[in-house]
Amino acid sequence: MKYPEHTISKPVAGREAEELLKAIDAGRHVADDAATATTERIIARRRGTSARNAHRNVR
Repeated sequence: MKYPEHTISKPVAGREAEELLKAIDAGRHVADDAATATTERIIARRRGTSARNAHRNVR
């Protein structure tokens, strides 16, 4: 996957690194509120529901 040139990668350290490693070991993921909101909007669009009610349809 190619990233836009304005994307800045930063190293993960400290508590965030520990949280990420635990999630990887457990087969889970780590996402912030903005990523979760984007996911809910995409799911709502695909299911034909409103974004406000998308969280009710997520399994």
